[in-house]
Amino acid sequence: MKRLKKSLFVGSILGCICVIGVGIRTGFAGNELYIFSMWYNRLIQGLVIWLDEKIKMNKYIGGFVNLGFFLSTGFADNLGFIAGLFYGPIIEYFLSKKE
Repeated sequence: MKRLKKSLFVGSILGCICVIGVGIRTGFAGNELYIFSMWYNRLIQGLVIWLDEKIKMNKYIGGFVNLGFFLSTGFADNLGFIAGLFYGPIIEYFLSKKE
């Protein structure tokens, strides 16, 4: 349960970073659904990485989750896709740290 909370927390924090970045790039007004979707995608990355604990492919699984979002944008958000590729390893790094 601790790992789940940690993965969702890290995913949501990374999502907040994305919200700021996307909001600055595209503007906050009129893009609320897109910005929320970006945050939600990062949260789901954290969840899927938590689920994948047994397979140990976590850093790659985050990229596959990110690809789903990138496809839904019509390949329009290249910067968001590239950032998302780094988030899988970042989430896994925080999950693998011993307290």
